Amino acid sequence: MSSVGRDTSSEQTAKSQNKIFLIYHDNYNVDLSAFGLRHQFDMLKPKRIHDELLRQGTVEPDDFIAPSPLTGDELRLVHTDEYLAKLEDRQALAEILGLPQEYGPIPESLDLLNVFLLMSGGTLLGTKLAYSRGAPVFNLGGGYHHAQTASGGGYCAINDVAIAIREARRTTDIQKCLIIDLDYHQGNGNIEIFSRDEDVFTFSIHAHNWMTLGGKQNHRDVETNFKIKEQDYLQLVEEHLADIVPRFQPDFVFYLAGSDPHYADPLGNLGISDSGMLKRDLIVMEHTYEQGLPVLCLLAGGYGLKSWLIHHQFIREAARRYGCCGRLPRSRSSIWQQLWQMLWGH
Repeated sequence: MSSVGRDTSSEQTAKSQNKIFLIYHDNYNVDLSAFGLRHQFDMLKPKRIHDELLRQGTVEPDDFIAPSPLTGDELRLVHTDEYLAKLEDRQALAEILGLPQEYGPIPESLDLLNVFLLMSGGTLLGTKLAYSRGAPVFNLGGGYHHAQTASGGGYCAINDVAIAIREARRTTDIQKCLIIDLDYHQGNGNIEIFSRDEDVFTFSIHAHNWMTLGGKQNHRDVETNFKIKEQDYLQLVEEHLADIVPRFQPDFVFYLAGSDPHYADPLGNLGISDSGMLKRDLIVMEHTYEQGLPVLCLLAGGYGLKSWLIHHQFIREAARRYGCCGRLPRSRSSIWQQLWQMLWGH
């Protein structure tokens, strides 16, 4: 195990110096309409967030850190060889993504698998960066919580969070991880993968259970429905985090900030307002990052052409509160050489 970890001697000097970091790559985006395809999930969402942050002057172009795709070895930390071979089949991947068969064969020029590999690489990079720097990190993608060990579904092909947890345990002193999943849909993939792992607390507030899990102490499903009042929803988030975080005492937090509880989401029906969504996100930060815990925020679910606005308001407010943006140093060496030295010390 390597000695990568936070500078606990001074708790990274002071919180005010720990500006947020942003993970993004232009190849996160796929314009399905250019291929004659349509989908409820807006696959240009990362670009919309990126462009609006730049337009408003919240960030500068150099504030975004580009990841690399996951490797085969990293994928095999979670997924079976048989399933990974299946992902090489474009049509099998199209089924996981819910692309109707009426569209016919997926064009070879549409490399959907690389989008998943790249965004999942962003989650892995964000994990290392958040832990080593003690700063909040936002990956403008990821949160594929429906992908299981040997299967995908719900528009999720690779379980990026599970891979990041297992790689972090292998290469850092991270052991106990808390997954806060506030997507409208239950994170059944994470539940399945960590069903026997008490060092990973899976916490989810959602509309419907996709699966049930018994016998695990560090797991909590909170099922709600469209009749819940916004204040009651926020109180659920507050009360459960106030109990879970101090009791479990995680080393690291993954926050799946799904935007689909929003009232305008076509696949959700919780009816939460714009301001309610932001309050939800800030409650999470108050119970995690503001208590000294490293946090990686992921987009997870959210549908329709306006869902990106919910993520954008969260990132913009985080930049205002905590500072924007943390950058990697520039020199003649490549950004990856610098990042490697910063994270691993050699």
